Amino acid sequence: MAAVTDRRSIKFVLVTLFICLACSIIVIGNKRVFAPRTLVLPGMQSHHAISDAQSVETDTTESNPSIDTPETSAKHGLRLATIEKLTHVVSRSLTADEQAEIRQMIRSLASINDDQENWTYFLQNRAFRPLDETCESESVVTSSPFARSSLEFKRLIELGPDALPFLLESLDNKSPTAFVIKNPGFCAVAHVHHIGGNPVNRSESRRIERRHHDETTGDESTNSHVVTIGDICFVIIGQIVGRDYRIMNNLPQCYIEIASPTTSERIRRQVREIWSSDHSSQKLIDSLLLDLATEIVHSEMGYQGKSSWQCAAAQRLLYYFPQESAGLLADRLRKFDVDRECTARFSGGSFVEATALSDHPQIKTVMREIFERATSPHFIVASMKSVSRNDREFMARRMKRLIEDLSGENADPRGHCYKLLVGLCQYADPEAKEVFQQYLADRSVQHSRLACLAVRKVQTELAKEMEWTKELITPLLDDRREAPWDSNPQSYAGRGSEPMRICDEAAETIASGDKRHWFNSQDTTAERDARIADIKSHIKNPRSDFGHSRRGDRKSRIYGTSHVTTDD
Repeated sequence: MAAVTDRRSIKFVLVTLFICLACSIIVIGNKRVFAPRTLVLPGMQSHHAISDAQSVETDTTESNPSIDTPETSAKHGLRLATIEKLTHVVSRSLTADEQAEIRQMIRSLASINDDQENWTYFLQNRAFRPLDETCESESVVTSSPFARSSLEFKRLIELGPDALPFLLESLDNKSPTAFVIKNPGFCAVAHVHHIGGNPVNRSESRRIERRHHDETTGDESTNSHVVTIGDICFVIIGQIVGRDYRIMNNLPQCYIEIASPTTSERIRRQVREIWSSDHSSQKLIDSLLLDLATEIVHSEMGYQGKSSWQCAAAQRLLYYFPQESAGLLADRLRKFDVDRECTARFSGGSFVEATALSDHPQIKTVMREIFERATSPHFIVASMKSVSRNDREFMARRMKRLIEDLSGENADPRGHCYKLLVGLCQYADPEAKEVFQQYLADRSVQHSRLACLAVRKVQTELAKEMEWTKELITPLLDDRREAPWDSNPQSYAGRGSEPMRICDEAAETIASGDKRHWFNSQDTTAERDARIADIKSHIKNPRSDFGHSRRGDRKSRIYGTSHVTTDD
């Protein structure tokens, strides 16, 4: 009887222990699955943003290839390589006057009220504004409200990490500007509530992706949106940190997205969580170094395949932290295979071009080295941007030799000689005139045609007018030789069935630089001859009124220090 009782007691204890263990497992599981998410209100910091330096360091450790293989860390075609370490940067303490000046510049953004086309261009352009060659010079004396407000816009970007805390603070500033995004009538326009970021930056992507689980805000259709000061601050923050924060994004099928932090609390929270810090300079440099380590996952590209993140990061590191980053970037530039053709959109040539405007002695030295030893036209043209600013005579001599060596090349817009001529027009004015004169000495069909194409590309795509163009190209208006394309004539620019001639190429090139002229390469030969006669007549007598000016109303858009006229 006692033995039976003992067995029952043991059985009871075992069953009880099993039930307790099962209950514990269930409770722990429920806590993990149904754990409440932390809601971060504007002006508050979540536990993710308590220590930005610790956060970036943790993410760096998690994503370092020494821990994660490139295959496991790859995301969206990108992977994180070894992250470089630079000297710790201490944020500068601003005086009360400096803080007041920054706040005043932010308030003055409300004066954005001039040409809508100008601001559409600048608010959508991804180029780094302080180094964008289409931006106004501060020496320009003008009463244009656009010019004044755009200089303040640029100045806030130049201040970088010093202005960042004040820009984040102003994201909810709903003070309106006079710039209004309107539905043109044939598009769908909607407010969106998401932003992009570097997908391999775990600290950043975690904050962005987390919102997809705890918020269900969808896109909201609208007919118009009044741009606010907070919206402009959003764009400026993106310029500083190297993110594509655009208010307006034009998508295919006539769909326009509007990302406004003053309209979307979600966008405002995300931007503040990602970039708020008591040490804004260190926060920025840590993020840029991580972007610099973001590589394209493409094995056959090798190290030539550079992501857009790397190009943007290198540009900003040299602008905001030149002393700390110049040595690192100079060493990286020296490792490029400058004899290798670049085929990727963001290649080694793009990386060289992104860093070429730096005035740091180490960068200028390595740019000259690349220009001297490179044989790939991508690297030659990219480094030419730096050399042309520091030693134009040396640059001109080197370009003469290169173009002479390639003078027998076919006149193909994809050829090396064409790319060098385009680069010469971009960075060597007025030295380019002498090189072009030498190139056109024999007036062959190929040389004449290629010179016209190179000059025209620069004048139309870069809105750059060169004074010597007419002097160089005008003699070709009398050249009636046919200029056949190297391949199918219909494969380029929708040419008409009648053959192009050297005089047609010359007339189209002159018209691209002087907007008073009109020339259509698809017209008949007789119509083209009439246009050429008008152009020649006006060149001989500039003060005369000629009958075939450019059609349509003209608007003046500010590009650089000059007004470039464009048609509707």
